[in-house]
Amino acid sequence: MMKPLILITAPAIPDIPSPGPDLTGIRITYASAVAKAGGIPLILPLISSALALETAQHAHGILFSGGEDVLPTSYGKELQDQQVYSPLRDEVELALVGHATAHRMPVLGICRGHQICSVAHGAKMIQEVGEVSSEIVHEPSLEDKDAWTRLTHPIAVESDSLLQSILNEDIAPRVNSLHHQAVDESSLGPHSSVRVVAKAPDGIVEAIELRNYDGFFLGIQAHIEALIYGEQPAEPKWIRVFERFVTEAKTYASNSLPQ
Repeated sequence: MMKPLILITAPAIPDIPSPGPDLTGIRITYASAVAKAGGIPLILPLISSALALETAQHAHGILFSGGEDVLPTSYGKELQDQQVYSPLRDEVELALVGHATAHRMPVLGICRGHQICSVAHGAKMIQEVGEVSSEIVHEPSLEDKDAWTRLTHPIAVESDSLLQSILNEDIAPRVNSLHHQAVDESSLGPHSSVRVVAKAPDGIVEAIELRNYDGFFLGIQAHIEALIYGEQPAEPKWIRVFERFVTEAKTYASNSLPQ
């Protein structure tokens, strides 16, 4: 059987200092994690929802990557000064979440990807984590180059969750932390499809799944792809998430074959 094709969302990046057209691309860690787990990474350029949905019909799983803040207007809040938004990216990714959910396609969201997957299913965001918690520095300075591989804090994972079944150990896993926003658990009502399955010691949401969902749908706030990158990864256990994701994509691919 061929390896599953994993679609990875990507932003449009200004070509600075050149005045040329925007670039498209992602950090190599995402593609590396997919390849290491046995999948074929395909980076999706940010062009239109129509192209994204057409491309998704050929994919077997979608990895929503990190990047800009999700537009606050998507969840009923106001824009923040000095924050970067991409209305087109939100439009494309919300369409992709809807497509993937409707077709039970495997979904993995990381950082912003975790957030857009949550917002797509009705969650709101805490726009500045530092305003609700000072116990942990969730957003390191831009000059802190070690932040990508530093195991900043542990997370408590729900015992009956998909994430726990993947990690399959009693020791609380540790993660890096590179975010200033987080899913607002208080915005999730009793009938919300979003289920919080992991938190930091200060109560900040670190992972979500969907309730009563027949498929693989997992959002993780940390950049776990960076923790398994290179010859000496900071926390090798996180490859298990990508391996399960790719395994589910293989199953999706086999079930999608013409009978």
